Amino acid sequence: MLTFISCAKTLTKKCPTCLPPAARPDFADEARRIACAMGSYSTEELAEILHVNPQIAARKVLRFRTFLDEDPAELPALLAYTGMVFKHIAPQDFTPDDWTYADRHLFITSFLYGLLRPSDRIRSYRLEGNVRLPEADGQTLFAYWRPLLTDRLIDAARRQGNVLINLASAEMKNLFDWTRVTQEVRVVTPDFHVYKKGKLSTVVVYAKMCRG
Repeated sequence: MLTFISCAKTLTKKCPTCLPPAARPDFADEARRIACAMGSYSTEELAEILHVNPQIAARKVLRFRTFLDEDPAELPALLAYTGMVFKHIAPQDFTPDDWTYADRHLFITSFLYGLLRPSDRIRSYRLEGNVRLPEADGQTLFAYWRPLLTDRLIDAARRQGNVLINLASAEMKNLFDWTRVTQEVRVVTPDFHVYKKGKLSTVVVYAKMCRG
């Protein structure tokens, strides 16, 4: 059984005592090309694209433009990402066996890196799927990744019993030919509800906690 989750941005955290062996993302070369393409945008353009203020955009531009530099701040993907889902996975408490299991059964979707295993070393970034790449005929990141990731995800799910547990946000389906994915493997997408005032309802923060 294969599970995948998603995130769009990272923030460096304090490293725990137990870290997995360093691993290189499968799509590291593509990540470099995307970062270099994003570095061609001006601060003003990136602020508008990512919907952030100019100060944040200036830091992002610098990060993209120095992406190929040596960076000692690289972290395993599962530790680099923030958000409620990742907090409740609690990778800071993982044992070596936990890391091994996670690498065998978990994918993280990423607009910059495509698909990541938990121990893949990555750099801090922020991207959105509707960002257009100036050096790829203006196609969005969704369109860029779809032909690269669909077979990769299907093949990985087949090796794990042909079952895919989908815990990613809804927009991440656009990174794949989702029709093909659902036709070729069994996809299970859990819904998390609370019983309130006589009916079931979704509380977003609780759903994120449960996904983690």
